[in-house]
Amino acid sequence: MTDAEGALADDPGAPWHVWFSDHYVAYLLRDAAGEPRPVEDVRRVLARLSGEDDALSHVAAIAFLLGPSPGVARWILEEVPVYLRRMRVRSKVNIDARRHEARGSVDWGRTFAMRTATRDETWLVTRAARRDFETPELVTVRYVIERVRATGDGLLRRCGEAASGWLRDVGALVARAKAHNVHSALQHAPTRRPESWERAIARTHADPVVRRAAALLDAFDRLLPEPEFELLSEVVARYALAPLIPWARFQLFTLLRVLAGLDELLAGWVRTDGIVVTGRDAVASWEQGGERVLVFYDSEPENARHADAMRHYFGAAQSLRPDIRMVHEGKGCRELIVDAKYSTSVRYLAKAHHQMNGYLADRPDAFARSQPKAMVTCMSRNLGEPRPDDEVVFVGVDGCLGEVILNVVGHWWHGAQ
Repeated sequence: MTDAEGALADDPGAPWHVWFSDHYVAYLLRDAAGEPRPVEDVRRVLARLSGEDDALSHVAAIAFLLGPSPGVARWILEEVPVYLRRMRVRSKVNIDARRHEARGSVDWGRTFAMRTATRDETWLVTRAARRDFETPELVTVRYVIERVRATGDGLLRRCGEAASGWLRDVGALVARAKAHNVHSALQHAPTRRPESWERAIARTHADPVVRRAAALLDAFDRLLPEPEFELLSEVVARYALAPLIPWARFQLFTLLRVLAGLDELLAGWVRTDGIVVTGRDAVASWEQGGERVLVFYDSEPENARHADAMRHYFGAAQSLRPDIRMVHEGKGCRELIVDAKYSTSVRYLAKAHHQMNGYLADRPDAFARSQPKAMVTCMSRNLGEPRPDDEVVFVGVDGCLGEVILNVVGHWWHGAQ
């Protein structure tokens, strides 16, 4: 899978990469019928591709902090400093009635009224002005700043700090949020979550910074800890590809191009869609007139000689697993296997050729007599055209984007019928 011998520079602007970015999000979020996929399935895919169990919340956290919507960065870096400079903490007057003791300035009018009503000359009613740090606007602003700090700290703990890229931007937001929190007003403001009535007041507050705080809190609740489905498209489109290592992107690019080829060949067949999760039965299937075509991704084939030998002699569960298997269930069962190699190294790709022949020898009854039986996609360019008599064919990155990969799938299909 990896570029084992010649490190390739990952170019997000490469044509194959652009095509994949455009098509992957649609595939990930909706099935062939256009129905939304379950959020749990999306979470499992992102977890598998990034190696993180909580990859979906990871992506949502990045989107909350750095996405143009809701716009946390501008609020923290530009708007809050202006707000804190002009903000004045209001005073709250407390009225206190005690016997024999005065706390604050005596309000003689209220005192005389109390003494007259109670006929007790020992009462003193006082007024004391205290700074009020528990106003709806302060509670809301303080809480949102704390959410920014805590969310950013969580990302930095997980990913480590960096001098460049989005981690640097997250670090800048966390540093500014911490600086805001030492402001005299925010230091004494409660860190609790604002009540619904406080949020309602903040939404209609005269100060636009407070109104933005209320909007940011609404966005936070929609993104974290569980993002709503309608937000997944924007979030995944903008950030989900970032944690994928290049060979994984190329592997999935190959899978989507194979699915596109089968869609063209099997127009009019009924397609049922799964999703890219290791261990699922099939990521896609087409059915018509008692025939089926299934596509498996990273799944263990049955009746394999290597797995049987390892199990018999060593009690070991070990199998040869091609990246992609296309299976035609009709008159018999015929397969085309595919491996995606993110490499241009001839020596490494020669090993891939040996590997594919090993796959064929492992399950000889799974393949038609016609060719091809196996395909290797790679990052090489200007490759020779696949030959009709080759069991194993190579398709370069340009051929994957063009008609070559579709033609290989078509030749297999017509030979397997």
